[in-house]
Amino acid sequence: MASWEQRASDAERNGDTATDQGKHIEAALHYTEAIKILPGRTRNNPEGYIMKAEIEHGAQHYKKAVESYNIAKEKAKDTATEKKIENGLKQSNQALKEQLSKESKRPLLCLAVSFTLAAIILLVDARVLVKPILRHSLLIQMAVAVFICITGYGIGLMTNWIIESDRNSLLEAPIDLLNFGDDLSAPSSKDHNSRDRARSKKADSSHTKSD
Repeated sequence: MASWEQRASDAERNGDTATDQGKHIEAALHYTEAIKILPGRTRNNPEGYIMKAEIEHGAQHYKKAVESYNIAKEKAKDTATEKKIENGLKQSNQALKEQLSKESKRPLLCLAVSFTLAAIILLVDARVLVKPILRHSLLIQMAVAVFICITGYGIGLMTNWIIESDRNSLLEAPIDLLNFGDDLSAPSSKDHNSRDRARSKKADSSHTKSD
């Protein structure tokens, strides 16, 4: 079985390959896996988080990119690295601001379209139809208009949710159907101590039986 260092190195190498091929989402998955396997490798090294942030920015996960840049900023030790992080953080914050602006405007745009549609429907009913359906009831007219507007606004909110869910799912690891995920992170010293105690008990038991 490959060592934890080797597995982390393989994940980083796969991330580099995916980056060169323009597969930003796949690259982010590999870099995230490397950090999970051996977080100590990047604990005091900001470069791993900078690379992760750049990939997340390229995949339009601007919020995650800002978080990664902030972690890297805390670990930066030289001016050049700090400047690199500041530039990347500025770009990600700007992109995030624009992304949030679009998301906030989308429901309002759908509301405006649905209001226009409701007005057209009421106008056609009142002026075009030989036997109007809604003209003789103001309450029904208002109910129809409100229903169409609420539906349009809801479609805008639902569209935002679908886009965000789809974007987030692209950076999530596949479902582990075979329960291999328990073997993802390197064993801690506590795990080693537990195994040593278990081995000692087993050895003592064997000696007792032999006596």
